[in-house]
Amino acid sequence: MSSHRPKLLEQDVLQALKAMRTFSNLGDHPLKFFVGVQMRLESPYALAGEVAVNVAVFDHLLEAILTELGRLRQVHSLPVSDRQCNNQFLAADFRSGSDELKAWSMLYHRYVCTAHDLSIDDIAGEVHEAPRNITRHHARGVTCLTRFLVQQEEQARQQDRQRRLRQTLPPEPVYLVETESVLEMAQHLLLQSEVPRHLVLHGPAGVGKTTLAHTLARHLIDTDERFQDCLWLEADKLPAAPDALAGEVAASLELPLERAPAGQSVRAYLFRYSTLIVLDGADRLLDDEALTERALWLLESAYVVITSRTLPRDRFWFTPFTLPGLTSHEMLRMVDALAASRFSNRSDIVDTVKEGFDTIWTTIGGNPGALDRMMVALRHLPSERALTVSIETLYGEVWESLSTNQRRVWLVALLFPHYRMPYEALCTLTGLAPDMIDQVLGELVHSALLTAKHEEQTVQYTLDQLAAAFLIEQTRQGLLAVTARESASDFLRCALRRRARHIVHEPQAGALALSLLRLAQQMALPTTERWQFMHDLSVQITDANLWQSWLAQLDALQHEEHSPEQQFWLDRALGVALRWTGQLTQAVAPLGRALTAAPTNSIERADVLVELSVVYRYQGRYEDALRHSTAAFDIYRRFETSVSIGRCIHELAQVALEMENFNQALEWLQQLEDWSARTWNIASQVYLGLEQPEQAFQAAQRAIDMLPVLHPHQGRAVSTLAHTYDALGEAEQAVSWLLTAVDLLERDKDIIGHARASNNLAVAYLNHPETEYVLPKREIEQLLVQTLQVQEHIGDEVGRSVTWQNLILLRSAGQGRASPPPMP
Repeated sequence: MSSHRPKLLEQDVLQALKAMRTFSNLGDHPLKFFVGVQMRLESPYALAGEVAVNVAVFDHLLEAILTELGRLRQVHSLPVSDRQCNNQFLAADFRSGSDELKAWSMLYHRYVCTAHDLSIDDIAGEVHEAPRNITRHHARGVTCLTRFLVQQEEQARQQDRQRRLRQTLPPEPVYLVETESVLEMAQHLLLQSEVPRHLVLHGPAGVGKTTLAHTLARHLIDTDERFQDCLWLEADKLPAAPDALAGEVAASLELPLERAPAGQSVRAYLFRYSTLIVLDGADRLLDDEALTERALWLLESAYVVITSRTLPRDRFWFTPFTLPGLTSHEMLRMVDALAASRFSNRSDIVDTVKEGFDTIWTTIGGNPGALDRMMVALRHLPSERALTVSIETLYGEVWESLSTNQRRVWLVALLFPHYRMPYEALCTLTGLAPDMIDQVLGELVHSALLTAKHEEQTVQYTLDQLAAAFLIEQTRQGLLAVTARESASDFLRCALRRRARHIVHEPQAGALALSLLRLAQQMALPTTERWQFMHDLSVQITDANLWQSWLAQLDALQHEEHSPEQQFWLDRALGVALRWTGQLTQAVAPLGRALTAAPTNSIERADVLVELSVVYRYQGRYEDALRHSTAAFDIYRRFETSVSIGRCIHELAQVALEMENFNQALEWLQQLEDWSARTWNIASQVYLGLEQPEQAFQAAQRAIDMLPVLHPHQGRAVSTLAHTYDALGEAEQAVSWLLTAVDLLERDKDIIGHARASNNLAVAYLNHPETEYVLPKREIEQLLVQTLQVQEHIGDEVGRSVTWQNLILLRSAGQGRASPPPMP
């Protein structure tokens, strides 16, 4: 995510090497936050806790030393070493005459071969050189390793960016665009210099709009480093209300919305970071002028690819690109590609298509989607009917020809995101034995009704979008029967219940839970049943931070009749979702209704009071926040619920902190027996307010130690630590950790936190230009200009005025001493 070069000084590397040599605790260290190290921690086999972080850093260092030493030894025709210490190559390294090899050999024998515990004098004696020369080689080794780690980190960030952006795309289409000229033209039109860069891929159904958008997105992710984020949205599933569109985009980009409205946050983020956005199937959006206008305002700075069968109205600015059909030669190539990927190399179908190609070409022209559907029809219908049959007729006749087990497996695919079902889930959902499932899957793949794709140790089976739309609509209307006694609707409802029960206990199943709720909505299940699904799956979805999609589900159910208990739960859930999506004003009404409905002096009432307190605090209504959180605290104490009491105390301390009642905030925190990372972070800011920098520093360190390295609040915790170093007068360390905070906040997409940390970095330059860590003046000035523009977009007037003042000071050669903005 980070757009600037990773910072690492030689003294940091030397400190890490010394810790590795003795396997002692690293403490706070910049390497802990390198993407290359964090990728090691994401491994399913990685340990947990502080020891795991130390091991990941040490492994990172070891691999770097072994890699570079191995490369140099190969160059000089010497044996390559491993982690097992072998001193017999030390003299050979020094006889090579290469200062670089000597430098890396020093690192290997000092920090990898720790069993021999060789000192500088020991090595000098082994290679017959003066100790001062050995010290010089050692210093050169640290320099080389520092440079190597920075280069390695830049590569890791690029690889992580590509991996992360590829994951935003839906599954690859069965066939891909192979016409290079079409891809090049679309890319040229999108990347042209004028703003807005909004490209509409236009053409009839099946011509390949989605396929081209997918191919273009994948190509840009792999070849164009400007794109730091990517978003693929199915436009027909976006909220119809203009104001909800901003929340959906913000949620999809995973922007924190606690302190800023969704619209301003999205605009600020897209202005600051080059982002590629695909709106697939945007016919409904472009037909609605209000939605179109809102989308244009929201996505003004982004690179947007829109697929639509119709062109937008003339009054809106888009770059239209009408997709040409494939040539007859390309269509024939497509036949072979489809046969290999989708039809299991069915030579009979290929022969039939090629023999009657002239007729096919006259009927469908260069439409690849139509060719795909026609080849499916050929698998099930006589050739004379395959050219003229409609989708409804085709899949209707296919359904009638399927066995009971085939129908069940075909329907089960609807329960998964993008209709991709893993093999492992089928036994539970269908009740079939594994050997029967294998047989049925083979038959459905052979019939081109499912597409199989091998992925690592499993196989994913994908249902075509058109087939899925047919199954959902026909099931909703009650027109499909699995058996004479079981309708498709009854089967799916049972399968939904089974799937919901299982994923409650599955980690990271938010997207899957959301797909179940959407299917229940599409099938128009009874209100009570849909409410139960939402109640059971709420934690999975909210834990995955899918707040905007969750809000859309709540809003759809909100307008139906419910029992008082159900309505209370809905109002509370709706208020919380609105708060998490940054819609603070709108959150007050449902939370107010929930508060009125909650039983007096109940845990439920206290929970709502705390939620209202958070909303009021974000709005700056501190007295209201204090009143509600105090009332909640009184209720929680009666029930002695330690978890709820702890959350309430944190809220009370945060309110007191923001009201600058530092002693009161500290008194609240001191009531907690077990301090969490959040407790220590609040305490650090409280101690800063009380002008107790030593205590603030210790608290900030404790907060960082307790937070996992990959935690989304790590950036703000590091920013607080930097502030404590500054309060202690340690400029070097303050700037070092401030650079790390800017990096982490950028990765976390924390726009406000990043803007303020960038401002603090400029302040550090103005006040401490002699520090080794600080960026060059021109980079600081560029960072301030970007910060100023972001703050203008997001409406942060306080931050904007401070940034403008510091920019003036910087441009006037830093005459005078700058002041940082308030810490987030």
